[in-house]
Amino acid sequence: MVVGLKDLGRSVATIGEGLNDVDALSTADVGFAMGSGVSIAKDNSDMILVEDNFEATMMAVMWGRNIFLNVRRFIQFQVTVNLSTLLFVLLGCATKGTSPISIVQLLWINLIMDTLAAIALGSERSNPSIIKNGPVQDKDPLITPSMLKQIYGMTIYIFIVSTLLYFFVDNTWNLDYKNSDNAFSNKANNSENKEIVYTMIFNTFVWMHIFNEFNCRKVGAHQYNVFADLLQNWIFLVVMVVIIAVQVLLVEFAGKFAQTHPLTG
Repeated sequence: MVVGLKDLGRSVATIGEGLNDVDALSTADVGFAMGSGVSIAKDNSDMILVEDNFEATMMAVMWGRNIFLNVRRFIQFQVTVNLSTLLFVLLGCATKGTSPISIVQLLWINLIMDTLAAIALGSERSNPSIIKNGPVQDKDPLITPSMLKQIYGMTIYIFIVSTLLYFFVDNTWNLDYKNSDNAFSNKANNSENKEIVYTMIFNTFVWMHIFNEFNCRKVGAHQYNVFADLLQNWIFLVVMVVIIAVQVLLVEFAGKFAQTHPLTG
């Protein structure tokens, strides 16, 4: 039966404990051996049910699929940050000859993208409804079409908003400045206005990614409520608080270290 189901392209799990189960356990995609079973059955299985509890197999399937979903959540967020940052920095260098985001700011964005995002999105808890989704096949893409829609959609949105700020934020808030201090009569005022403008751009850029991290909690084609079960994942909430706190500190108090300027409400 295991061979027949695999020939039909199905994902097969087998549970056994005796000598007669060895072939099925080794042939199946996932073999579960009972903890009280013979040694050779355990040796040819992928997982051992220590307490001989059949329901543990469903828990294993549920958490296994959840880990795969968490990987997708993290990839969706990371690719979006990478693409939007790359496009925005290239635009700044090509038009005004300087990056709109400083080195320290880029390092902070990279920390949000890698370490903190991995902790936040990798800690999403499993929901029993995940069992109904069916197994992940070997041929299934890691990045699904619905993920690509979110990645491209959010990248374009963040890039457009950042670009508008980059070119028009100084006029909108009456913060006149020149990229070169030599071309401006009041160098002190020019330097301060320039710092304020670039801080506003950096702050908005980071906050858009903070909001997008909530979006990346859902990667399904028909999952629209990004706040569903939010309170159950306290690790995600703690990470969000840390990111927001550090962002405020960088903007308000980092000064020359992060090339930022305190902003008003």
